[in-house]
Amino acid sequence: AIYGVITDQNTGKPVKNAEIACDGIGKKNARTNASGYYELINLEDGKWKIKIKAKGFRKGTSKVEISGEGTYEQNYELKPKK
Repeated sequence: AIYGVITDQNTGKPVKNAEIACDGIGKKNARTNASGYYELINLEDGKWKIKIKAKGFRKGTSKVEISGEGTYEQNYELKPKK
């Protein structure tokens, strides 16, 4: 599983309704709640690419490798569009 919080890089405030897309062995999607929290569960071992997008912010990406059914925390700061 991958979980974390998405925040505004400038203010530190949570970003709600951000879309998280996870591509690897299959695809998973999630949205952040009002606290900026998201969770992607039941991910198979392997390399996953995470893309984050939210209205009014620049897109964010990262890569995570999962092994042994571990739980991974991935917090992100999104940069607001000017």
